[in-house]
Amino acid sequence: MDVRLFTLAEANALLPELKIQLARLQALVRELEHRLEALHLKKKEYRKRKHAGSGGRPESGTEDPFFLDESRIEFLRMEAELIIGNFKRNGVLLKSVFPGLLDFPSVVDGKQVLICWKEGEERATCYHGWHDGYQGRRPHPDA
Repeated sequence: MDVRLFTLAEANALLPELKIQLARLQALVRELEHRLEALHLKKKEYRKRKHAGSGGRPESGTEDPFFLDESRIEFLRMEAELIIGNFKRNGVLLKSVFPGLLDFPSVVDGKQVLICWKEGEERATCYHGWHDGYQGRRPHPDA
C-alpha cells in the first residue's frame, strides 16, 4: 500500500475539514457512550423485573425490547467508522479522538516522519519520527 506524503502546507490545507470531521466523530463517540450506558441500565432493569416475577414483558409489545436502542447504537457505530475511514482515505493517521491527534506522513531532511497536529492548535507546526510519538515533537523547518 502506498503512503500519501504531505507537505506542511498540504497538511494545513486539509485541517479545516479534518477539524469538522473530528468534532463530528467526538460527538458520535460521546453519544455512543451515553447510549451504551443507557442500554446497559435498561437491560439491568429488565433482568431485575424478570427475576422479580414481572416476566420482564416488553412494554411496547415488540418481541425485543432492546431492538430500537441497539439499532441506534449500530447506526452511530457505522457513522463513526465512516468518518474514521475518511481520515484513512485521505492518508491521515487518526492517533487519538480525545484529544484529537492527527499525523500526516511526510519527509523532512530525507527521512520519513509524521507532521503532527493536536486539538487546540491552530495549525500543524511540528513533526516527529514514526517511532518517536508525540513526545518527540520538533518544530517543522517550514513552519
